[in-house]
Amino acid sequence: MGIGLTEGILPVRPRPLWQRHLGLTLALLWLLGTALAWQRPRPWEAWAVWVTAGLLLHLLLPNLGKALARAPRLLAVVAFLRVALLVMGLAGLRVAWTQARLRQPTPLMRLAREQAQVRLVGWVATAPRWKDDMLYVDLAVEQVHAPPLAPPQPARGRVRLRWPRSRAPNLAYGDRISVYGRLAPLPTPRGGFDYRTYLARQGVVARMDPWRTGRIGVVPWRYPLRLLFALREHGRKTVEALWPQPEAGFFAGILLGLDDLIAEPLYRAFRDTGTAHILVISGFNITIVAGLALRLLRRRFSPRKAAVGTVLAVAAYTLLVGADPAVVRAAWMATLALLARHLGRRQHGLTTLAVTAALMVLFSPAVLWDVSFQLSFAATLGLLLFAQPLVDGFVALARRVLPPPWPERLAGPVGEFFLLTVAAQLLTLPVVVFHFGRLSLISWVANPLVLPVQSPLMVLGGIALLLGMVWFPLGRPVAWLAWPMAAYSIRVAEGLARVPAATITVPAWAFLLPYLLALLAWLLWRAGRGKAVVLSRAGVVLAGWALAVVLGRPVARLQDARLHVWLWPTERSLALLVQRGATWVWLNAGEQGAETLSLLDRLQPWPWPVRQVWVVASGRTQNVAGYLAFLERARPQAVLWMPQGPGPAGLRRLRRALQQANVPVYTPTQAALLETGDLRLEAVPQPPLAARLRLQYGAFTLALHPTGPEGLRQDAVLVVVLAPTGAESGPPSQPALYYLGQPLPLAGQGYHLATDGQQMWLFRFGP
Repeated sequence: MGIGLTEGILPVRPRPLWQRHLGLTLALLWLLGTALAWQRPRPWEAWAVWVTAGLLLHLLLPNLGKALARAPRLLAVVAFLRVALLVMGLAGLRVAWTQARLRQPTPLMRLAREQAQVRLVGWVATAPRWKDDMLYVDLAVEQVHAPPLAPPQPARGRVRLRWPRSRAPNLAYGDRISVYGRLAPLPTPRGGFDYRTYLARQGVVARMDPWRTGRIGVVPWRYPLRLLFALREHGRKTVEALWPQPEAGFFAGILLGLDDLIAEPLYRAFRDTGTAHILVISGFNITIVAGLALRLLRRRFSPRKAAVGTVLAVAAYTLLVGADPAVVRAAWMATLALLARHLGRRQHGLTTLAVTAALMVLFSPAVLWDVSFQLSFAATLGLLLFAQPLVDGFVALARRVLPPPWPERLAGPVGEFFLLTVAAQLLTLPVVVFHFGRLSLISWVANPLVLPVQSPLMVLGGIALLLGMVWFPLGRPVAWLAWPMAAYSIRVAEGLARVPAATITVPAWAFLLPYLLALLAWLLWRAGRGKAVVLSRAGVVLAGWALAVVLGRPVARLQDARLHVWLWPTERSLALLVQRGATWVWLNAGEQGAETLSLLDRLQPWPWPVRQVWVVASGRTQNVAGYLAFLERARPQAVLWMPQGPGPAGLRRLRRALQQANVPVYTPTQAALLETGDLRLEAVPQPPLAARLRLQYGAFTLALHPTGPEGLRQDAVLVVVLAPTGAESGPPSQPALYYLGQPLPLAGQGYHLATDGQQMWLFRFGP
């Protein structure tokens, strides 16, 4: 009588999905923690609490395992929560440390605010770069001297230097130099691109146009990078000698990552046709370098040595072309793929991509907001998610109209030159629309036309460049062979860019909401039919939940019946916004409009364009300059114009810009009343350039006065004083804020007041 071996054996519960893909889970948690820490800045103590809670759960998990033995799902949730708290808390600590270092005041910042004349000593920390006949470098400052009385002082931080071509010095990376000139603060944001924040994330704290420059020597430990950058400069000169313009700029971009030789009209043509990705170093270039290096090294060395040599070759090429975030991402991907292959492990595309992004963000958290990094990450993710389904769909469709084996034969070239591009663009498109608000309709035609020649063009162009750098006559014949393909690519881009409506402007959130929901619905449909989708069904459901949280929050806020008042100080003024539902009423713009809008996008995102009404209550430039940046972002429905005179140049410029944009401007000579539902705004002119405002919502009253709180009714809950002096020629002054009769500090922090007309809630945000 046999005994059943399966009797009495308990079924083995499979490990949770996050444990089966632990590397992917940890990388995504790190990215999520970093994004959360940037969007919701908190002191390091708050993130330390997260880490402590995770450690406590880790210590208590054995005891919890016994107590929750009959609830394995709950135990799995606790185990995941432990990991999430630890990883996200550590990511938050990393970001908090970075933000504290960036915000920490330095002598250079103080001198820049004072626009002092100083002598700086430091070393050139970036390769010199030409743009619009100007030479740009970043100086890593070691010493600052503010003559004539102050002695030299140690200093840290970077200063962006700029010289016109007529007096630009001959500099190289690693040179120790001395410059004399007037320091200036970073530029105030005026448009959609926040150049000030971009520079600050690179450690740049000030700028200067030097009057005198002297070379002291060379930093010894910078010689390796100095040699690489010198090699790239030699390659640049070789490119300019091998090919005429505009082909020389084209080859400099795709081979060396230099865009200063590309004329702006040409770059605009590639951008408008959705083919600008071929002008910059990308994963395609890295793949060619890695493949050639591995193929050559395998002939003479063991697989282990060949893999190490290939990694070194990829790293050297990455440094040579400038270590752009997109290039670094591609280099990390190639390195991890080689290691996975060498160790005999099966490469998981999503895990490799997520770990690559997490490692980059670990070393530089600010790179998460770099547009090129986002585009590169989105393109790779699109290939992983959509490339194979699109190829399978093409083969299935071709089988209906073509006899075998033509569908399979066509799948290769069609997939390489069209479908893979479509897969990458499916996820890069939202990034482009979100940042630039432009949608290229002609890209679906342009990419299939220009991509087939890019591979031979890269190979021939690279060979010509290498031969020309060794001995110029050797590179000339190969350069002639590569020139027709570059000329063809340029002519196609320029021709298609002239097609009417090749690129259109679209509202970001109005496009993103239906587009992302459509992509998610397609993935769910594929998963429901059992098709091979990279994401599991559980992963798609989680992605849908995350999308609902991200997009549902602003949708829910559209139904918020409360009145919200946002106040954010600028250099000499403040931005004052009143928001009710989808209506924004700007009562003051301040000086830094783009920075204010960027902050409000993080605090109060919107999926659709809002209705804006502007109130120009003060004629001082410091109170209206921000409106010019707002006008580049969104067109108001109406403007209530209170100044009675022409005013200073900034006020006149704003009036002309509103007229050119055909914005209705109302200029009352007496008291004006604006009513929207139960929201009531009364404006009384105070000639020549000021006004008094009173906003009523239920029992809540906000009063705004241009000179001081004297004479205002005492029942006002919130009193805002724009400036103690009303004349434009008066000295610089700071605004004041009173809440329930008590002054509130405005030193670098903003306030958010919410009220339902009876109760009020006051919150602080910012440092």
